[in-house]
This record gives sequence, C-alpha cells and structure tokens, in this order.
Amino acid sequence: MTAVGHVTSSDGAWDARIGLSTLLTRVPSARRRQCVAAAGRAEAVALPSGIDVHPIGGGLSEAWSVGSAVRLARWARGIDAQLLHAWTARAVRLAGAVRSEGVPLVFSCSDPGLDGRSVRALRVFAERGPLAVVCAAQHVRRRLVEQGVPADRCVVIRPPVDFARINELRASSPLRGRIGATDKDRVVLVPVTRDVDAAVEGAWAMMVQGLLDERLRVVVPAGEGDDGPLRRLAAASYRPDGIRVLDRATSFEEALGAADALLLCDDGDVSTFPVAWAMAAGVLVVAAAGYAVSELISHKLNGLLYKRRNEAGVVVAIAQCFVEASTPLGAKLRDAARGQAYEAFGVRRFVDQHLRLYDNLTSGRAVDDGIVDSARVA
Repeated sequence: MTAVGHVTSSDGAWDARIGLSTLLTRVPSARRRQCVAAAGRAEAVALPSGIDVHPIGGGLSEAWSVGSAVRLARWARGIDAQLLHAWTARAVRLAGAVRSEGVPLVFSCSDPGLDGRSVRALRVFAERGPLAVVCAAQHVRRRLVEQGVPADRCVVIRPPVDFARINELRASSPLRGRIGATDKDRVVLVPVTRDVDAAVEGAWAMMVQGLLDERLRVVVPAGEGDDGPLRRLAAASYRPDGIRVLDRATSFEEALGAADALLLCDDGDVSTFPVAWAMAAGVLVVAAAGYAVSELISHKLNGLLYKRRNEAGVVVAIAQCFVEASTPLGAKLRDAARGQAYEAFGVRRFVDQHLRLYDNLTSGRAVDDGIVDSARVA
C-alpha cells in the first residue's frame, strides 16, 4: 500500500484546508495510508478532529527552513513515504528539497499568482524527479506554463465542495442571526483578495446601493488580503450594521451559509474556490469579468459579470447587476450554477482523480492519464 505524506503549513489558505481535509476523510485507509506534517503551528492547520499532525517547525520565517527541512526528511523516512503531497508554497519548497530520489512530488495550487520563488522551485523539482502540479483551474495551469513549469507536469483537478455541509448551513445559518439579518435582508459577501482595492470598491458600491435599499447587508469574510481598509470603511459607514467584517474564526463556508450573493470584484489572478462553493450553495455570483472567474461564470447563463473600469462606472455596473439579480433571471442563474456545480465539483470525483494521479506517478504514466477537467465536461 502506498504511503502518502501530506505536507502543509499553518499559513495555508482555506482552499488548501478543504482539499487536504477531503482526501484525509474520504480516501479509504485500505487504498492509501495517509500522514500529515505541518510547518508553523500544527494546531492552526485546522484539519478535522482526530487527524494527527506532525509538527516540523514552530515558525514560518526563513530562519526555520533548514530545521523544518531536517525534521521533514526524518518524518518522511519514518513513515516510509512513497509520495509527498504539498499543499502550500512553503510546503512544496520544503518537500521538494528533502524528498528521496525517485519519490514523486505533488503540489496542489489554486493561486494563479504563485510567487516567483516557488515557480522557480517547481522548475527545478521537475528536472530532479517525478512531479505533478494539481491546478484548481485552467487559468492556474496557463500561468504556471507561461512561467516555465512543464505543461506535461500540470493537471487540472477542480476543487471539492461538501454539498451536505453547505446544504446544512443554508438550511439553518447561525451567522445570519449573529449579524442581525432577517429573512427579508439581502446579505452580500465581498471576499478580500490580493487586490484589496477591488474589495473596497465593491463594498463601497454596496454602500451606495444601500442608500436605496436598507435591506442590503455587506459581509466581508477573512481572505488572503489585508482587511484593514474594509474595517475602516465599515467604521465610517452611515449604517453601523451595513458592513460586517468577520474574524478568521468564521470559515468561508459559514459565511456562505448566510449569503444571498457573492460579489467578487478582483478581475485579476484570483482563486476560483469561492466561486465553486457559491455556485454549489445556490448563491448568485456577481463578479468582475476576468480570465479566472470567466472559466466558471458566463454572463446571464449562470451568473452576472461586469467590466471593471473607473470607480463610478463600477458602481453603476454593480448596481445594474443587482437589479437583474432581483428579477426572475436571478433565480434561473442560481439554479443553473448549482446544477453545474454538482457535475463539476463533486467530492467523489476529486478523490477518484487524486487516486488516479497517485497511481499515474507511481507507475510512470503521464500525470493527466485518465483525468479529465470536470468543468469542461460539465
């Protein structure tokens, strides 16, 4: 039985936690033996209860890299890992540096804007041994290939959505009550991405619209960007409850359970994980048109897109989208997106495709052999 050593770090994003947790809880122990090591604070990795996480370093600064690498190498030998699967940029640099000769390395990447240092490391690792980069979207794959990562080492596996969990949260959202939203209120999620100005732009547009419709509530879940500007905007709002910035203890899934719409204002290199989960939850996606989002959302077919121009134009464009969202078209778009999500983002497909990938690597087949992009099929 192949032993898979999962390597992560406490600075991992929400999407890394979701993907890793899915494999740890859904892959039968008879199929793969799975172990987890983490750099940083192991308790901050936030995996399901009962999962043993082996700590390989107490911090995330560069000073910890050598010590973490030594501990990771010792741990990998101890579990007799035949394959290492890294879930963060820091984790893949550590795992690639210490893997034994011939041991395949897998890296799950949902960020099309992966930092240059990690991209250079992937190019080196591709020359040293078996490597597969699991891309959460075609846009992620395209960006990596443009920067020199071999195309034949990249494979697209769409993110998993726990439909049972999201249905439970949608049926009875504890967050909606905590923020004081009634059934008649409309809660709009505005996630903070790398382009913080985009989130501020979207929240401002919602504040302007709130002048005409006091049922609008803006909720900002914790994201990869600095939410400080959103907190200052919320403090300056004429409605104290008009904008609520959530703390990191509230997961994106919980926030989504309370939402009526997702407003994604960044038209650059963004992760499509939030879009996939919103589609599955039946939450209307309103987004700035960009390559990443347009992979999943088509205007007036399963969501609403607008072009990001000057600030005044964005306010008008977003307002127009939400006018259309309140018509029968809005319900049709939500239903269409939810149906597509069931086809593209199922947990079983995610697990089966990873097991196939592991088999491909250990048997010497092409990394994408037997793996089809489920979003293109859907």
